[in-house]
Amino acid sequence: MQGHTHASPLTCGMLLGGTFLVTLLGYCAALGTVVSPSGNITSRQPLEVKEQHPDLSGARGSGPIPNSVACTTWNATVIVQGSYQPRTIQATVSLFKSKVPQCKKLHVALWTPGESARDQSIPCVDNIRFVAEETRTIANFLVVVKFENLSAGNYCVRVSPRCEPPEDCLTLTSKVIELPSGGSPVPADGAEARQSRLLWLLLLSLLVGAALVIALGAFWVWRHSLLARKKPFIVGSPLPPFHKPWVDPGPPVVKVVYSRDSETHVAAVSRLCELLRRELGFRVEWDEAATHLAHVTHDWAMAMAQLPCPHYNPAVKAATPVKMLVIESDGALLKHQAYRQHKDLGLVSESNVDELYHTTYAALLSNHAQALGDYCHITVARLPYTTLPDRLDLVPEKRYLLPEHLQPLLQALLHGTTLPESRAELALRSEAHSHFSAALADAGNSHNEKGFAEDSLCGKLWAVLAHS
Repeated sequence: MQGHTHASPLTCGMLLGGTFLVTLLGYCAALGTVVSPSGNITSRQPLEVKEQHPDLSGARGSGPIPNSVACTTWNATVIVQGSYQPRTIQATVSLFKSKVPQCKKLHVALWTPGESARDQSIPCVDNIRFVAEETRTIANFLVVVKFENLSAGNYCVRVSPRCEPPEDCLTLTSKVIELPSGGSPVPADGAEARQSRLLWLLLLSLLVGAALVIALGAFWVWRHSLLARKKPFIVGSPLPPFHKPWVDPGPPVVKVVYSRDSETHVAAVSRLCELLRRELGFRVEWDEAATHLAHVTHDWAMAMAQLPCPHYNPAVKAATPVKMLVIESDGALLKHQAYRQHKDLGLVSESNVDELYHTTYAALLSNHAQALGDYCHITVARLPYTTLPDRLDLVPEKRYLLPEHLQPLLQALLHGTTLPESRAELALRSEAHSHFSAALADAGNSHNEKGFAEDSLCGKLWAVLAHS
């Protein structure tokens, strides 16, 4: 008597068909939903900061306001739907049960992009115009706001909690949808009939596809069983142990987060990124190297904050190390103070790119980057022309002061990677280091001359803070 059992062809076919149906229905259900991402964060081996810069009167506010954990870690699914008969936009915010802000109120604002914003994949970021706003209380983890009497065009929404006292709350944005001009309205009966026909066609297609998959699965099982019965049994040699093929994880990654204070400041940061890329061998991600307008999107800002910390088990390591370098400058400190007071940097700056910088920084704080210490790979570098005595809330009292601490900074970035730490010393004698030193000196001279001028970004933010 044989001890082998064979699965029923019909059973296997039904399993394959059911898997096909579940996969296709899950794909259809996932369409049209925009979920804002979240991120992790880290830091390692910074140096202590010495008080080398004088205190500037009026540059500092009443002191840092502690972040509210519930307000900075909230999350939701934002769905925007439009109807041209009548002309309405409905925003539905479905909150995650474990991510509801404590203040229980959401501020939902409707915006419209400018004439140049034709790409609907770019969310509410730059060149947008305010349309309307509503503040609603959260009920059953849901907030629904309908905006009526709208004209045809592109629209998007921005959602943020309204807490008292003010906190550094994250703002979620939807993607852009188009509200068409529309022609003559379709009768309700005709629309329902058309929808019914489409549903029946979809159901028929699913049934035909499932039947085809079941038939193919049954035929494959039957043929496999038939061949197994005809094939003689031969005792062969044992199989060699299975080894996964080695896959090159690629060079380690460094994400550089910085404020766009001025052209000379951005040039100095770019030269530093080129030094890390050419002389150390890192793959560097920073705004100036982004493709087209990717760096002015909410997805880019949140992705920059996604920094996986190593596991506490030292035996488990990530395939490719990912580290972060945060640049501390006067513009970054002023933006943080302005956001604490105004909650929306679009009110005090010329571009929503400034608010996207703070979106990345607030996402880092929401994951307690300053509390993780050396378990994570975040380093903070302070530039020599940064004059404000404040500190970003990342690893307090620990900074790499450039350019005197450049070599320890490079060694800290190389630590824990497959790259030799000797590259840090060689990088200081390279042409890329000379370019970085020249750009740093140029940025320092420019900042000393007009860093806080009325027409500069730092000057405008400082003026707003002084009159607040």
